Amino acid sequence: MTTCKMVRDGKRYRVDITGHAGFNPGNDPVCAAISALAFTLMQRISDLEAEGAFHTYESDYQSGKVYVEAVAAWYGKPEIESVFKTIITGFELIQAQYPDNLHLEILGWEK
Repeated sequence: MTTCKMVRDGKRYRVDITGHAGFNPGNDPVCAAISALAFTLMQRISDLEAEGAFHTYESDYQSGKVYVEAVAAWYGKPEIESVFKTIITGFELIQAQYPDNLHLEILGWEK
């Protein structure tokens, strides 16, 4: 099972994704969908960081693990919020369809 934890604390944003979905090892569409969302988030944050939207940004990717942490500059926060909400929506859709393969924790985000 993949665990995805998305945290917002003021201007700090953190994403921890660990594990493998285990839906169909070796040819896993659930893992692929989770990875696509994670890579999309990392690329968009990297783009925004290049535009100066973050005070700090770090990320790490390894097989079965993605880590992203960023602190937003005040003027970048609306764009960052939009990106994170979009990615959260994607993870929620995956979790709804594959609850045995993705556990999602969302902290600091109001519905």
